[in-house]
Amino acid sequence: MNQIDNINQNLKLHSRVFTMFVRTQDVNFWILFAFIPTFIGARLLVYHFPNLFLLVRGVHVHHLTYGIFLLAIAGILAINFTMQRHKVVAALIYGIGLALSFDEFGMWLHLQDNYWIRQSYDAIIMISAILFGLVYLPSIVKSIAGLYKHILEKK
Repeated sequence: MNQIDNINQNLKLHSRVFTMFVRTQDVNFWILFAFIPTFIGARLLVYHFPNLFLLVRGVHVHHLTYGIFLLAIAGILAINFTMQRHKVVAALIYGIGLALSFDEFGMWLHLQDNYWIRQSYDAIIMISAILFGLVYLPSIVKSIAGLYKHILEKK
């Protein structure tokens, strides 16, 4: 194998690795894309502005309520619209709603007004891991299989 063939093989491998991280047509990517910054933004807002919330007739409306409404809207969009553009919008809304709802997972699990509870962090970590797996694991497995196949062909 000459040097040009070797360079071409390396470029193909790098191309596969690059496309593994650029999956813009995958709705799971857009869910993850909206989920992570929404969670971080919600945590920062609550930490820096703890008195910034909607109060309706003396009732504190937690942001998990907004998340539930956004999840319902995303579900309606996903069921009624089938174009890729609508799927991306539904995925973004779903990711935002998922983050807002599960940011306060511990609160609705224990039915108490304790925002900084461990179960919320655990839920966010689990959901993030699942989303990362859905987005990147198929490409990683495909790349490893291709690399393994390439190694076997050389033998």
